[in-house]
Amino acid sequence: MTESGNGGMLQGVEGNTDEKQPFMSGSERTRALLFAVSFLVYAGFVSPGAYWIDSGELAAAGASLGIIHAPGHPLYAVFSYLASLIPYGPMGFRIALLSGFFASVSVVLVYDLVRHSAAASINSDAMLEAFASLSALVFAASGGLFLQAVRAEVYTLNLALLLFALRLALEWKFKSPHYDSKTMLRVAFVVGLGLANHHLLVVAFLPPLLILLLHHPQGRKVAYAQWYKLLLMGAAGLLLYVYLPIRTLTDPLFNYGDPRTLERFWDVLMAKSFQPSVGGDAVDLLANLEGATLMLVESLGIITLVLGILGCLILLRANRWLGVALIVAIVANLSTKLMMVLDPDNPDAAGYFLISMALICVLAGSGLMRLFSLKRRTYKAMAVLLGVTLCVSSAAGSALHLEKDDLSDLHTPAIVDAWMVKDMPPGSILMPIHPQLSFNRLYHTVVDGYRPDLVIVHQSMDRRIDGGAPYAAYMGRRHNELKTLFEESLATDRFPIEEAKKLSRVRPIFVEPHNQIEGDIPLEFLGSSGLYSQIVDASDENSNPRARVSFSDLASVIRSPHALNNDEKRIIGYLAASTAVLRLKQGQGTQADDALTALEYVFPTLDVRSLPVRWGRYTHTLGALTRTLKDGEQGGSTASFKGARVFARHCDYSSLLPN
Repeated sequence: MTESGNGGMLQGVEGNTDEKQPFMSGSERTRALLFAVSFLVYAGFVSPGAYWIDSGELAAAGASLGIIHAPGHPLYAVFSYLASLIPYGPMGFRIALLSGFFASVSVVLVYDLVRHSAAASINSDAMLEAFASLSALVFAASGGLFLQAVRAEVYTLNLALLLFALRLALEWKFKSPHYDSKTMLRVAFVVGLGLANHHLLVVAFLPPLLILLLHHPQGRKVAYAQWYKLLLMGAAGLLLYVYLPIRTLTDPLFNYGDPRTLERFWDVLMAKSFQPSVGGDAVDLLANLEGATLMLVESLGIITLVLGILGCLILLRANRWLGVALIVAIVANLSTKLMMVLDPDNPDAAGYFLISMALICVLAGSGLMRLFSLKRRTYKAMAVLLGVTLCVSSAAGSALHLEKDDLSDLHTPAIVDAWMVKDMPPGSILMPIHPQLSFNRLYHTVVDGYRPDLVIVHQSMDRRIDGGAPYAAYMGRRHNELKTLFEESLATDRFPIEEAKKLSRVRPIFVEPHNQIEGDIPLEFLGSSGLYSQIVDASDENSNPRARVSFSDLASVIRSPHALNNDEKRIIGYLAASTAVLRLKQGQGTQADDALTALEYVFPTLDVRSLPVRWGRYTHTLGALTRTLKDGEQGGSTASFKGARVFARHCDYSSLLPN
């Protein structure tokens, strides 16, 4: 038996048809090996529990069949729920492992795409296998894919679906002019499933698919004849969105947007609350382009990018329509994030760019194969040398990514959550505002069952979604005793401080400090200690309890600052900086000093106490201001202490915590 040049998609039988067939062909063995190696590596580095960003929400909402943030991601919710049923390891590990599974599938699909895109140009099956495998492994070890593969996220599922749709479209193209409708119908169904996961990224991928499917007149003829079937297959995948209005009727703990009405369902589907972040004056396109380029270089390496460009130029000459389709795919994919505010340090940005990274690896492998296919030995030697160089550079880069993105021993989210709430009285109301802290608390409630007695109310009352009406209705059904709290918020479009003060007399309420909190809650109604501040009755001198938890306690149990990754540093640093500013404004030098010490622990190279704070023509450093307040607490009321308290209350802290 021999394989044809299309990479094993079609096989011709030579000689005796009764000849015993091998269990797996060479390409099938390679696929199996690539998947197994990738999956085992990812499994060894997967987070054992919650991770920061959206991972806590995605894992907990999936495990409890809740409704994830817009656009709802129903396909991921179903898959993650099924993954949570696997009887192995902690639940967070099982759901994070789902990302590793789809990442490994994507690695195999990159291998397939390289073979299909250049198989007709090379006669050596061994070199075809070598270059296709190298491209797949380069992508598997890339930093952009690795972090998405070891934490709960939607991006590797989206990547696998899009690459599979592209593979089907290539199969269709290579059947020219003998087209059939089955492949096109499969593409429509896969696209429908993708739309039920992350519709923005899938919509951006439609143009290259349409180019491959419709550029030939016979393809357009088949599509015209089967248009109603194509719509039905796409709609079959989209039917998963029915999950949202059905599941919301049960009031799950995760119930983003409460999509029980047609209007609310449409708002969730269209991600209405996120639309203001698209376009506008805040988007700097040139800065975004620079940031995206640096992200691609850091993830793939400069050699992979150069080979990708070379492969693109070669492919345009050898197979124009395929080259155009891949270029359009990369440009359209990058544009999905370039039209927003791009934060290169946010792993979600790399998640958006995964399809571009995969296709760059495909182009690099295709270019190497086509270079090797040229008759002159010089070109063949050059292709081999470039392949070896790519292998070495990728191995060096992957070593850095493996060390940086190893989440197998990550317990910081659990530790931070436990220490923040462990001293809260039973039945307390907890009001976080930072999404990562909110998701983290909900995760440990749902998955770990830690402190389920605490009622979690988002401090913003989710006013960005229809003024908070969906959230108020949903929370009112779950907690009837909190209805007056939400009624005041809806009536005033502000934090319900009056109802919160009344409720705090019978039930402890704790709020997360942040840089705008003084605009919502007067400082005299906030407790002056703890990682969260308790709302207190300013008229009662005994209502300001002293919390036993401090940042120094927390710092003593988290990982070494050198072992903390960027996401851990950002969230702990944010919490410490917010608390330090609040305590300084309250004139609490000892508590502010505790928070600044935590900042110094997390960022040992940052001279936090030398940062300037200003009020009018007066300037102090954070260290001097904190020291004056702390000395005043110990030495009694003095003129300098009183002046420091006035200055601390009104000065600008943007050097520490930008607005």
